[in-house]
Amino acid sequence: MKMVKKNWLLVVLIGVLVLIVGMGLLVKFGMERAAAEEVLTKFPDRGVPRINITLNGVTLEEINAGSKDAKYEGNEVAVYEGEEKTLEAENVRVKGRGNTTWQQDKKPYQITFKNRINLFGLGEEKKWVLLANRLDITQLRNDIAMRLAEMVGVEYNHRGKYIELYIDGSYNGVYYVVQKIEIDKGSVDLRRSDGVLFELDMVHRSEPAFYSTYFDECLVLKDSVINNLQEVKGVARAFVADLDEAERAIEGKDYKRVDERLDIDSFARYFLVNEFAVNPDAYSTSFYLYRNNEGKISAGPVWDFDLAFSNKEWVWQVDEKLFSPYEEMVKKREAFGFDGLKEDRNISRLFYYLMEMPEYRDKVESLFQKTMSGKVKELVNEMQKVKNDIAASVLVNNKKWQSEKDYEEECERLFEWIKARYEFLERNYGKG
Repeated sequence: MKMVKKNWLLVVLIGVLVLIVGMGLLVKFGMERAAAEEVLTKFPDRGVPRINITLNGVTLEEINAGSKDAKYEGNEVAVYEGEEKTLEAENVRVKGRGNTTWQQDKKPYQITFKNRINLFGLGEEKKWVLLANRLDITQLRNDIAMRLAEMVGVEYNHRGKYIELYIDGSYNGVYYVVQKIEIDKGSVDLRRSDGVLFELDMVHRSEPAFYSTYFDECLVLKDSVINNLQEVKGVARAFVADLDEAERAIEGKDYKRVDERLDIDSFARYFLVNEFAVNPDAYSTSFYLYRNNEGKISAGPVWDFDLAFSNKEWVWQVDEKLFSPYEEMVKKREAFGFDGLKEDRNISRLFYYLMEMPEYRDKVESLFQKTMSGKVKELVNEMQKVKNDIAASVLVNNKKWQSEKDYEEECERLFEWIKARYEFLERNYGKG
């Protein structure tokens, strides 16, 4: 009898503890939600479009806790611009995306419509990416990079649109909607039978991966014009063989042979955007390559700049406003194993050797002078306008996700950094 009573008391005690913990979590969640709702009430008309996703048979918590590759079918999407509902779609697929960003609390997603949808005048496409920009409190860095890419003429460049995302009617924050990079007439429009799209990824090395034998660089096959698996592998191997030949010619400073295989202008455009941004991912991941419609290997589109523009300290511990990633690679040649070619597997050698070719460097300088030089005020003014347009929405976003840094201060710091970076590029690539 005493044993039964003790067990009963233990059960009651455990139940009370569970109730207390549960109530604490509910209170915490309720306070966070109340704080966000309070700001939502203060700024009812924030001037940013809204997307609401109504999930089918799954909760957002279940999606967030699962694999980013899990696909959830049969969802509904509604788009609102002001009070007007401008789009309503059924049978929409929802999934997660990203690598580092999928590990954050505010997660990025991908939505796939049954038919091509022209969202916000950005072009017709089935697949759209909702970038969370969780690591960028200003929310501006990816947009700045897209503007720079447009400025220098990067082919298949995608501009995005800021929206507020609601899931099952609950506010989830500010997102940047942009087309998915894939082979499609609304994205990377490749029409050759050997059209392929690769991501040079020395960090995550996903499958299917192919390796160039000369520089030993990892190329992850992202998309192809061909659906047959065996044919795709053959096309992929031919692409990598061409890249191998180009790499041999690059190291040998044989510009004519390089020009036969690479679209040199596209590499100059890619380099200049990433050089401006001091992008820590530029030479190791999120670097897209494709065989263009003329048969040459092209670089682009540019992607993934949330850690760029002085949002992440470089391992070299130098003043980002006053150095070139390329020049630092030269200085650290032995440390990064460039003499041994294959000792280091984290940084691409392509631009290291390209920049040692006078013809290529001339192209970079000429491109800067024709497209970027003297436009710092124009770029900063554009971004200040964007910042003002989304400021109310970002304040709500930062309240919900408990961002500690001051939004106004971080934006001002970013703009000052861009001005200083522009001065560096003018000195190194400008006419002076």
